[in-house]
Amino acid sequence: MFSPHIAETLDMLGIPPIVYRTFFVELIGFRRHRSSLNVLDHPPLQLPACSKRKRSTNLSWTNFQRKYDILLYNREISDLAKSFGCATQYQICENRMDQEEDQYLLIFCQYTAPLVPHFYFAIAPVNWIGDSYYGWDNTTGFIYRSITGTYYAIYAVAGIAMNIVAYRRLQKLSLISTTLYKQQRFLSLYTLASATCHMIFSTHQLIWSYSFLSGNSPMLATVRYAKPFVQDFTTFIDPIVLIIVSKQVRSAMRKDSPLPQRAKRVLTAISGSEEFSQEKRTINSDSYSLTPIPRASKDVDISIIIVLTEGTPLKNYETALNSIQCYTKLHSYPLHLISDAKYKECEKHNDENSWLLMLDADIAVINPNTYATSPNYRLIEKYIDPDYHITLFDRFFNFEVVAGSYLVKNSQLGRAFVQGFADYEFKLPNSIHGSDNGALHPYLVDLLVPENNRHLNTICASVWNESKVCARLIIGDRTRFPDHKLRILPKGKAWMRDLWLLRGRWADDDFMLHAIKEKTLRKSRPQIENISDRQVFQWRPYEKIQRHFPLLNKLNVTKCELGEERWVYDSRLKLSNEQKAKLLNYMESKILKRRLETIGKLARRL
Repeated sequence: MFSPHIAETLDMLGIPPIVYRTFFVELIGFRRHRSSLNVLDHPPLQLPACSKRKRSTNLSWTNFQRKYDILLYNREISDLAKSFGCATQYQICENRMDQEEDQYLLIFCQYTAPLVPHFYFAIAPVNWIGDSYYGWDNTTGFIYRSITGTYYAIYAVAGIAMNIVAYRRLQKLSLISTTLYKQQRFLSLYTLASATCHMIFSTHQLIWSYSFLSGNSPMLATVRYAKPFVQDFTTFIDPIVLIIVSKQVRSAMRKDSPLPQRAKRVLTAISGSEEFSQEKRTINSDSYSLTPIPRASKDVDISIIIVLTEGTPLKNYETALNSIQCYTKLHSYPLHLISDAKYKECEKHNDENSWLLMLDADIAVINPNTYATSPNYRLIEKYIDPDYHITLFDRFFNFEVVAGSYLVKNSQLGRAFVQGFADYEFKLPNSIHGSDNGALHPYLVDLLVPENNRHLNTICASVWNESKVCARLIIGDRTRFPDHKLRILPKGKAWMRDLWLLRGRWADDDFMLHAIKEKTLRKSRPQIENISDRQVFQWRPYEKIQRHFPLLNKLNVTKCELGEERWVYDSRLKLSNEQKAKLLNYMESKILKRRLETIGKLARRL
């Protein structure tokens, strides 16, 4: 077992004997052999001798008063499976009323403690009555289970506390490295599972001890019958869980793991270290960052307007608003959050040369890159055409014109369009349409279609489910209306598209993403596998609910205004412009097919 040299070494380290004896010694299993018992460099503990098939009497337990000398763990033979290595064999006699044979135990050095501590102190048998064991609890003979239960409870509570600390740390790590988060998450799950097992075992031991000490025989019988289910289950669940998550746990616990270094590099990048330039740099396999440059020319007056229903909590759109605020501060675009004003705020802007970009609150900037020499620069000025005061665009995944975002000049025509759009909502009958999209399509028909064709608008309203296709049929495939200074950008040519359209993927030529609500974003970042082009389109309506937002960090608006803030991205969600174009072209062909099918259904209904 332990040599005196080992004991001396442990003593020199200042480790109390009760600690290493308690944590490193455990007796398990059954074995027939005779010998004396030695623990460390202490005198032998003389165990009571007994003869085979003869009940022994007058046994002395005085040598067991030093409780910390050895731990006795008398369990079933199945517990031998838990032993990875056994040392010297020792004899012990358990002279029970129902068994008169010798029992021998194997001593086992458990170096994995305190992960799985077994605290069984050797004391005089609490059920030793009349030179024999009291039959109700013959297994408990020399094991004081209240001590066992107490230490297991302490371990379980400590394990739960460690799990809480680990979980709080994971919330921060999820913003740094998805790989690091995954491995730490598995470690946290293992800690929780292990602590739960120990708490179950502790509860069973304490109930067993209480029922024995209180003399409650029925309760004692019940807990003894539950022993195979409770103790054996909790004994083997630990290694089973560990085997399942062993790779992740080992990687997270390795001292030489590269993950902390990766996390440090990301934190350094976020904090703005000088070793990183303003250009995009790869930080690790999971993330990279860029620092956008403020626009050089501010000759064009552009304001961003976000209309919110009165009473809407801003925290529902925290991620989206954070990116918009950073972007507007970076480029000195005035930002106005309007609460349920029906666009009245627009009347305050009387400058005929100013422009207004109307946005829903769940629209976020994903690419603030503004290099003027790049064809992918992301400035609102890119979408301004002086010949058209009103710019709308087609939504990609269906047949509607987007109502949640449009660019309008603060001219007489522009203000008239905004006011007419807002007022048209009240002209519509109660129906299943939404307030903004329901108003936009019939309003466009009234605005753009000649008088003699407007009666078709009434027919479209009667078949609302197909009214978007119907309205576009009436308007035609035209995208420019010079008389009204209005244009409709085709699919994929505007400043915004839906986040879930490509399963959260994005490319450099993306500017803004829609549907960024807190309840629809996945906060955790598990393994994100590379998926094929075909898999991108295998989403169902319910799969639009939750998606990953590619931006990893919360932006500091003050640093944004100074042009110093870094935008950190999840690189696993990045597509090339070519791959994105290929995917969207494929999707557009599918949508065109659906449009033709809907037109056929509409013709039959009309």
